[in-house]
Amino acid sequence: EQLRLLKEVQRHKRVIVLKPRQIGISTMLRGYALWQVYKSKDPVKFGVISFHDRSAKHLRRMDNTLLNSMPKLLHRESSLNNSTTLEFADTGATLCSYTAGSKGGTRSFTLTAAHLSEFAFYDDPEELLAQVTATVGDGQIIIESTSNMAGDAFHRLVQGAPENGWKLVTFWWWEHERYRLRAPKLFRLTDNEKVLVGKYGLDNAQVYWRRQQIATLGLEKFRREYPACMDDAFFFA
Repeated sequence: EQLRLLKEVQRHKRVIVLKPRQIGISTMLRGYALWQVYKSKDPVKFGVISFHDRSAKHLRRMDNTLLNSMPKLLHRESSLNNSTTLEFADTGATLCSYTAGSKGGTRSFTLTAAHLSEFAFYDDPEELLAQVTATVGDGQIIIESTSNMAGDAFHRLVQGAPENGWKLVTFWWWEHERYRLRAPKLFRLTDNEKVLVGKYGLDNAQVYWRRQQIATLGLEKFRREYPACMDDAFFFA
């Protein structure tokens, strides 16, 4: 999934990603942002925006984790490195984080590119996207999110792609190799599960993982958190 998305963000300036939980998409995008800033000779500014302060700071910590994991020979001095900003001393190239609900949003900043994380959960996603589009201009904008509600701003962007100028990249839970759990010997498929096996080519380990997740989350929440198709991601309850 990470390699597939990397190819797309290198080809397109407007990318929207519909994803299930915990497949490493945010991590890959932080690595991509760090690479863009690290290699630049100009004072570019790549911003990441999340729906609350804790997650915004978590994404910024990812940047430092990735940077510190590089060989020491590649380490560079920073002129600023805190919970919201990393700025390289030699070029002024910067990674910065923002909270979607913060006062003023990104109005007072000029960004070269932006990563909007969990976009579907912003209080006013359309206003924030308008602000980001205005400040980024012709630069890159990457939106990634799990689904939230049918008919919301994220759903409309997904539905409108690619005619609206966005490259849509979708990931479904059954494509992820780790979403499987060894089924017990007496495991039997239900009629509904047999339909899913025929539709997606699932094996018993995938079906058993799905069954266990539904037992914890409930079917409706599972469909939103781990969609198998577009209808799962945006269903009208």
